[in-house]
Amino acid sequence: MANRRWLSWVGAVGMALLAGIPTLSIAQPYPSKPIRLILTQGPGSGSDVIGRMFAARLSEGLGQSVVVENRTGATGIIGHEFVLKSPPDGYTLLLSTTAPLIIVPALNAQAKYRAADFAAVAPIFRGDFVILTANLPGAPKTLQELVERLRAKQENFASAGAGTMGHLVTEVFLKQMGLRATHIPYKGSGQSLNDLAGGHVLFTSDSTAAASALLRAGRLNPLVVTGTERMASLPQVPTLAESGIKVDRALGSFGGIFAPPGTPREIVARLNAEAARALQNPELKARLAAIEVETLILSPEGFADYVRQEATFWEHFAGELGMKME
Repeated sequence: MANRRWLSWVGAVGMALLAGIPTLSIAQPYPSKPIRLILTQGPGSGSDVIGRMFAARLSEGLGQSVVVENRTGATGIIGHEFVLKSPPDGYTLLLSTTAPLIIVPALNAQAKYRAADFAAVAPIFRGDFVILTANLPGAPKTLQELVERLRAKQENFASAGAGTMGHLVTEVFLKQMGLRATHIPYKGSGQSLNDLAGGHVLFTSDSTAAASALLRAGRLNPLVVTGTERMASLPQVPTLAESGIKVDRALGSFGGIFAPPGTPREIVARLNAEAARALQNPELKARLAAIEVETLILSPEGFADYVRQEATFWEHFAGELGMKME
């Protein structure tokens, strides 16, 4: 009995001592739960299609689901500010592109963010644009014909919306050529390209991904590509430089993964490595090449520098235009 009382007393003292010791938390390896990938464009958009393809491959490398979540509205402001205010733990990421990341906050005072506010994780793609006219009698068939028409009188050009990359690319072209044209913004590429094909506007700039169906149907005429090299799907279409138009850079859009500020470096490094591995997947590379976008693989530091260079150019150009969005 004495031994039992002694053991009971020792046990009670031990439990009391243990109760006074803080519980040690063992950090879970990242990632230990599903990751949300926020897109600011709706289902079916170019970014949505690319984002879902990429997320499927990224989840394979991470060993966790990467769930795409569309948070649309206010030309991307809602989704960007949601990620900006999210916990910096690597479980809420943003897939953004040039227009909502750089152009929108440069033009719209309602946007309370800048590209530099986010942690640059990894690039995914970049793609160039095509200047297009309708394949109709009387429409310009070459870039020179388009330039001559615009020099003769001011006409209309379409875009998928004010502040979109197609809009800005056209403005760069007009400025370089000393031309003027009236901007007609639409709510998306579908509407603008259909009106172009119908002859309601003179020309537009857009991606081959957006214009592919109308190009295949022979309803649109591609005049020039805005990159430094010809496109594989449009080998007969010259570049701006080949057409005698001097530009200091390829005029296109990029897309990549960003995280809330303060995300730990080791998490950013892990995501960057897995993104690079995903982009080397032959099937994903082929699907991206089919829509005329090229994959980009850079370190987090290299991607941050790339974003800074893009922001410097487009913010300066938007300021020169004196454009404002609401």
